[in-house]
Amino acid sequence: MEEGGACSRLASEFFYGLASQTPDLQHVIDLRYALYAFCLCVACAAACFGGCRFTQRSGAASESSAATSTSSAQVGSPPAQATLNEPHDGPTEPLEISIPTIAGTLAIKAERTGCAYEIVLGRKRVLTTNCDDTADPNDAFPIPVVLKHFDGGPSPFDQVFVVQQNTMGNACNGGPIWFLGLRRDGSHIVSQQIDFCGGADPVILAESGRIVVHIPGGPPNRGIGYVPPETWAFDGRAVRRTSSTESPWSR
Repeated sequence: MEEGGACSRLASEFFYGLASQTPDLQHVIDLRYALYAFCLCVACAAACFGGCRFTQRSGAASESSAATSTSSAQVGSPPAQATLNEPHDGPTEPLEISIPTIAGTLAIKAERTGCAYEIVLGRKRVLTTNCDDTADPNDAFPIPVVLKHFDGGPSPFDQVFVVQQNTMGNACNGGPIWFLGLRRDGSHIVSQQIDFCGGADPVILAESGRIVVHIPGGPPNRGIGYVPPETWAFDGRAVRRTSSTESPWSR
């Protein structure tokens, strides 16, 4: 507003001088009001220009602050990994996993990541896979992943691990499922497999001395069609498909 005040003072001095020399006072007064209006316009324009400059500076500061916040948000701690008893969302790719069991250390080793694997219990080989070996029943799903384990059975086992074979592709949401039964004396068995290519993730529960695998029905992981619901159970002796296809969510 300093520009408007200076303009008004100059206008007043100009008109007082002009009035002393001009006999037509009304003409001087009309001209004076016109110039006062002009000065007022100049003052308003100066105020608007200053406000615009402030807005631009504030906007630039906000953008700089937002950029700094975004950069800071990208730096953080990695998410916590799932524990052994929790189902995995998909295959993991470590060079080796070691799991303590009642029968010794269970190790999953990647000979060639995504293709060739070995499962070892103590010093005993449990399973090997090779995606290049057409004689291997797991050549299409060579990656073993532990989904869950259960202590105390089913009898005659003291501990049972649920393992799923996986692939690097995405045609299926996981592959065949099998059970590894362990005894305290170090012995083990590998069960027959449950054919699986989800679709929805299987639901694995302990029920009535058995380990039950519910396969929900629904669309496949890729493509069109429908995956029918199935229920399978491992009772410590064999893997059997049960007659019930009841979903565990309906209870």
